[in-house]
Amino acid sequence: MLGSESIIMLHELKAKGKSIRAIVKETDPSRNTVRKYLRADGIPRRKPHPKRGSKLDPYKDTIQQVINLGIFNIPSIVILVLEK
Repeated sequence: MLGSESIIMLHELKAKGKSIRAIVKETDPSRNTVRKYLRADGIPRRKPHPKRGSKLDPYKDTIQQVINLGIFNIPSIVILVLEK
């Protein structure tokens, strides 16, 4: 992500009539990055990624039951047996 000074500089160079290629040669970011920042009204935001589930999701109820019983150090094989 570019800083605000860099973004302002990109817009100033574009306002002076420089092409995107010329801006890339003068600054460090790639052509696609320069294009993205020039097209955006402000600072472009990343799209949020959907959260992935955990491998433990199918067993969370059983794990919570075991913890509620006061057992905190239990092997995973026992949880598999309790699940059946």
